[in-house]
Amino acid sequence: MKLRTPLLAALLLSVGACSTDVTAPTARPLPTEVHHLFNVGEGSYRLLADYYVGPNHVLDQELGAALLNGQEYQGSVYIRVSIPPVVPGPTSSLPCITSSILKIETRPGWSAAVRKAGGCGKDIEVQFSNAQKQRATFKYTFTWGLTKVDHGEVR
Repeated sequence: MKLRTPLLAALLLSVGACSTDVTAPTARPLPTEVHHLFNVGEGSYRLLADYYVGPNHVLDQELGAALLNGQEYQGSVYIRVSIPPVVPGPTSSLPCITSSILKIETRPGWSAAVRKAGGCGKDIEVQFSNAQKQRATFKYTFTWGLTKVDHGEVR
């Protein structure tokens, strides 16, 4: 048992040293000029930017929402995710990841209402609807070890 403890301590120190030696790359924005919603067959996700603000890793992304007839999304939700670094130390809790809505776009005839706006460790939820009483609920969760997207199916 005594032999394992120094090895574990050395391993933890080396992991901690590696994490403190890493420097964040400079901002590397990707194309952000998107002038249309997702078309049939284009998928449901676009990474718009991937960069650092201080030590935080930031992702700007567009996700398709309100899938109609299994083919076409009736809207897009633009989300910014800010992921803080994990600092090794005596605490076992992880810092919270912050998700926020940048903007929402809809096709003509559709509207969107924010039910949950995200925040530190919080979900995003957007309700899409039209005059024909069709609805879909978009849900987004991003936490340590879990990314969950429900694009919402129109009913």
